[in-house]
Amino acid sequence: MNSDQDSTDSSENQESGNRGVFGLAFDFYVTNFTQLFLLVLQVFFLAYLAEEIFEGDLILSLIYGAILAPLSVAVHRAIVLQEPLDASQYLPSFRYGRVWKFFGYGVLIALFGFLIVTLFSIIAGAGLFMGAMSDGSGSQFGVAILIGIAIAIAVVLLLRFAFVWPAIATDQFQSLGDSARQMRGMSWKVLGALIMVALPLVAVGFLAELLRFLSPVSDVASFLWIPLGPAVLSFVYISATAD
Repeated sequence: MNSDQDSTDSSENQESGNRGVFGLAFDFYVTNFTQLFLLVLQVFFLAYLAEEIFEGDLILSLIYGAILAPLSVAVHRAIVLQEPLDASQYLPSFRYGRVWKFFGYGVLIALFGFLIVTLFSIIAGAGLFMGAMSDGSGSQFGVAILIGIAIAIAVVLLLRFAFVWPAIATDQFQSLGDSARQMRGMSWKVLGALIMVALPLVAVGFLAELLRFLSPVSDVASFLWIPLGPAVLSFVYISATAD
């Protein structure tokens, strides 16, 4: 009996592995499309109001992060904790501390990434200036390398602490160090799945640039596609914390 059960579990795990993280996330997306659509619709409405009321990229970025937090938390909890999705709880969920903690850590990690890129940009600017003061040979190439390194470090930082968000959403967060340890060996898996999530949006955006009338389609697709990001992260988080 145990042998049969182990064989069944093994074949189920193999099937999940064959489908990949993106496949699991997409299955979740399709299965729960109605509730996800209603959640995204509320996010879209609040984002529209924010753009009408507020000005400035920084303020709007913070508002976007805040209004996306309950959606991401709901997706993480639905996948990791098997909690039913309920779009009617989107606005009431703003009263939960986990939502604001989720948002706060997002701001903190984004700030670290921004400071890294800024620091390298300053160094690159100084190098460009020094190159201009001399013969200028190779200075622009060096600047490009430094900025590329800065962006790579920021991406690595984001991936290294990516488990912070599903951990906070499911009330399992211990520390940044604990989240980083859980991510060991999972970074490429997360990055690959997120690239698969991003590719359709890149394609639609490219077409929208070529065919201007597709611009509204690109905007709507971007909003509707949002839940796939946290869904991918949730499935990787499950596999990393299963043992």
